[in-house]
Amino acid sequence: MTVSTPAAASRIFISYRREETAYPAGWLFGRLVEHFGQGQVFKDVDSIQLGDDFVEVITTAVGKCDVLLALIGSQWLTITGESGRCLDDPEDFVRLEIEAALTRNVRVIPILVSGAQMPHAAQLPPSLAKLVRRHALELSPSRFDFDIGQLLSVLDRSLAERQAQRADLDASRHAAQVKLASESVVIAAPMSFAGSTARVRNVVERIHGNMALKISAVTGLVLVLLLWWATIACWYLIFGILLVPYRLFRRGQRKRDVAMLRHREMMAAMTTRPRDRNGR
Repeated sequence: MTVSTPAAASRIFISYRREETAYPAGWLFGRLVEHFGQGQVFKDVDSIQLGDDFVEVITTAVGKCDVLLALIGSQWLTITGESGRCLDDPEDFVRLEIEAALTRNVRVIPILVSGAQMPHAAQLPPSLAKLVRRHALELSPSRFDFDIGQLLSVLDRSLAERQAQRADLDASRHAAQVKLASESVVIAAPMSFAGSTARVRNVVERIHGNMALKISAVTGLVLVLLLWWATIACWYLIFGILLVPYRLFRRGQRKRDVAMLRHREMMAAMTTRPRDRNGR
């Protein structure tokens, strides 16, 4: 079953119960989409396409989100299903969504609506106990715009931090891949250490009978390999020493370019400032 693109790309996940917070979730979804864009916010009814496996889509979305908004109404703790209280059911969707976000250590923001209060740890399953330590936002109809403004500022900052962390992780991963590729090239080189030991073994196995000839052949091959590795070590050493002053030169050149650019901007600002009535 194909997972819908918005679900896979959404960075904000809205977790709510339709029985009590469907309308607040709809209002919140509309404001978030207006601010961040359609593909950045996940809400089950609006984000799951016809024919999608909704369990798969929700699992993927909560597994990739950067922030989870947990809408908590006045009956959030006490809503029951066929087997009792919903939160006590290990397969309850709201419980699974919040558990996954807490396990991934992403930002979880409780949103209190309809005069709800933050639950106590003793009222929650052990897997949700950490939720009570998350600072909550009260969403009131009488000050909806103000509350949403607070939430948007927090989300802007949180998403920017996650984006920076993701960029650093991608850069580290790319550097590791480049290093691994370079090491693979060295290992696969004709005169690499791994290849060299195999060649010495092959030479010894091909020479039969004459022990003196074996010793001479192995000694000569080892000397050639040592000379080769010494040449490579010297090349790297010389290259590294020559690269240091070049980097220092480039750093100084960049500083001079930045200083020159700032000077030009300052001069341009001074020459284009508005004149008064006397032309000054």
